[in-house]
Formats: sequence, structure tokens, C-alpha cells
Amino acid sequence: MIHLNTNKIIITTDFSETSLLAIKHGGFLAQYTKGEVYLVHVITKHWEKFNVFTPSITVDNIEKASSAVETKLEEMAAVIRQNYSVPVTTVVNTGNPTTEIIKFAKEINAGLIVMGTHGYSAWEDLTIGSNALKVITKSPCPVMTMSQFADKVGYSKIILPI
Repeated sequence: MIHLNTNKIIITTDFSETSLLAIKHGGFLAQYTKGEVYLVHVITKHWEKFNVFTPSITVDNIEKASSAVETKLEEMAAVIRQNYSVPVTTVVNTGNPTTEIIKFAKEINAGLIVMGTHGYSAWEDLTIGSNALKVITKSPCPVMTMSQFADKVGYSKIILPI
């Protein structure tokens, strides 16, 4: 029998609405299973080279950006601790999001990765890629994704595509 290990749950965030959904699901699961949350954000150094659909973002000072991200993550972690009464560790890495998330999951022996998806079109997936899809295909542990708000907390029906 395979058991889902939720002792260490990575919740990725890019501060989007769907990553806030991931926080709600991951926080609930950590509370329910008495797990620990790792709230992770990856700063992409060369985002401006790949940004096709929105104005370019350049990060002149990675340390300044990292400090701002750490502050925002700590604020989010405080809310998770308050709402779900679970331990939360914040992590800021720099690099390719997929690579860094997978590397970190292996490093801490994570049991689950929870992340939001943006619901890009096929064209957008082709041109900018899907970090969620890449994490799912390369992850050393199960990955839970969501793109919409759930009406209730908890899970009574789970679809497993094979």
C-alpha cells in the first residue's frame, strides 16, 4: 500500500490568485495531517527574456527583490500560522522555477507539492511554458494543482486520470 506523506508540504507562490488558492489547500492539508509547510517563491533572473505577453520586468538588484519577497512571504506565513496552526518555513530561491522547486523538494524530502495553475491557453503554454506541468512531470513526490476556488474545504471525491 502506498501512503501519502504530508509531513513536509511545499506550497509554491508567485503571489497570483491561483497561488493564493494553493496556500488555502496546502494549509488545510497541513492542518488536517499535522504537517509542516514550506512556502516557496523562486525569483527568475532572466524573466524579461521570456516575457512575451506582458511588459518586461527587469530586476536590477536581485538582493533588493529577494528582501521584498522575503518580507511578503513572512507576511503570508504569519497568516498561514494563524489560520491553520501549522509550522511554516519561508524559502526564496533564484533561478528556473521548475528546477529550483524540484531541487528543493528532493533536498527536504518533501511529501507533497501544492501549486496553482494559471490556465494558460495552448499557445501560451507553448510559448511561455507551464511551470506546474514541468513540476508534475519531474517531481520526486505527488503534486496537487488547482486553478479555481473550491466551494468547500476538504475532499470527498478525487479523480485520478490514468
